[in-house]
Amino acid sequence: MASLRAETRRLLREAGVRPRRRLGQSFLVDEKVLAAILRAAELKPELRVLEIGAGLGTLTAALAESCRQVVAVEVDAALAAFLRGRFAADPRVLVVEADALTLPLPPPAAAPAPGERLRVVANIPYAIATPLLRRLLPLGGVVDRCLVMVQRELAERLTAAPGGRTYGALTLLCRYYAEAAVVASAPRGSFEPVPAVDSLLVRLDLLPRPAVTVRRPDLLFALIRAGFGQRRKMLRNALAASVVLRPVAADLPAAFAAAGVAGNRRAETLSLEEFAALAEVLAPAAPAHPLRFAEEDDAEDPGGG
Repeated sequence: MASLRAETRRLLREAGVRPRRRLGQSFLVDEKVLAAILRAAELKPELRVLEIGAGLGTLTAALAESCRQVVAVEVDAALAAFLRGRFAADPRVLVVEADALTLPLPPPAAAPAPGERLRVVANIPYAIATPLLRRLLPLGGVVDRCLVMVQRELAERLTAAPGGRTYGALTLLCRYYAEAAVVASAPRGSFEPVPAVDSLLVRLDLLPRPAVTVRRPDLLFALIRAGFGQRRKMLRNALAASVVLRPVAADLPAAFAAAGVAGNRRAETLSLEEFAALAEVLAPAAPAHPLRFAEEDDAEDPGGG
């Protein structure tokens, strides 16, 4: 029996395509990693799977063996055409040619029935990983689990503990919506072409409701983003310097005391629950309109310590 690497090369020739660096295309060629994904998916015959980045259909075919249907999303037109041909006779596979960053999630083709929750499997190019995760994490009402293959650095940010350089705004966004754990490693040699980084498989068990209850989630995340935007500063100074938080700046000193959070701490030492307590105290002072960060304000200061 041909190895997965040899089979991948054969499928690439059959499809008549070359991997496109612009799309971050690298195809899984490691049987052990494939088996780890299937184990972590814990599929059942009644489940439907939304696969993002179906590629040549290697994982698609394996998933379809253990579930009711795979909705395979692929942005590359040539690969999508190949997938439609490959699975033309398999009713368990539905191919959707679309960009997962703009496609409604879940896509209309995978609209869940009442009470149904989908399972997501995705091998995500690093360039789109964070924006795609921001779209997937809030789907706890219709998705029960996401298995995402991401760059090691990003996986460490998703699963970080307080106090370290990898703990940040994305960590807390993940913690608000999901329980995260690394379940397998995928060295760069597990893919072809070989990427420049190693990857980790992260299991995100999405929560049916957020991990903390706050009146103003927009305020909660404004506090988190402002704190980590200048993470080397004491929290009271980082929050006071935020243009977005200017309407509540005068209330910050009293809010720290009421929430039981010392203002001389740094953002990376606070738990999600502590940020939530601060947001609850400040909620009455916040303006009625949602607090929004511009795209350029959403960057996180990488410094630590």
